Amino acid sequence: LQAQQVTVTSKILFISLLPAWSETMVLLFLLFFILGIFSYLTSKFIKDKKTALITYFTLAVTLGTTTIALIWAGLHRIVYGASDVAMAFTFIFGFIGSLMTILTGTFIPFWIWHLFNNIYSGLNALVPSNEDIIFISVLLWLLFFGFYIAFEFINRRIKKNKTSVNDSF
Repeated sequence: LQAQQVTVTSKILFISLLPAWSETMVLLFLLFFILGIFSYLTSKFIKDKKTALITYFTLAVTLGTTTIALIWAGLHRIVYGASDVAMAFTFIFGFIGSLMTILTGTFIPFWIWHLFNNIYSGLNALVPSNEDIIFISVLLWLLFFGFYIAFEFINRRIKKNKTSVNDSF
């Protein structure tokens, strides 16, 4: 019986991508559910739209993010056990991640942040030198920002072409 070859890259991707996606999406589902409840309650009981919007975002930023941060820390208690420092950081991580989601209106920054956090954690366990981790992380961030800039450039070009076609008619 011959064992399959598992490279460091495939091991890092496996231990980073799956947990980052599944954990983030489950917690964001709960966050969106909580935000839906807040939206329903503020629209039902507060008739002034401006006051309802302010109340909604106040509830979202205070209660919603804190609830998700507590659930996030509770979920990671399985991994970190009795380490109070690790639990405090996971609470802060969940709070900032859910706050980023609320403020930006998309889950992508939180997911990318969680993904890179898991990648660095996995690299720290598998790569012997910290200089290698720094080199790999710089390459990953450059790759990520390169894709992002290319996406923005292509998106701007498409919008520019659509407006120029519509102006010609």
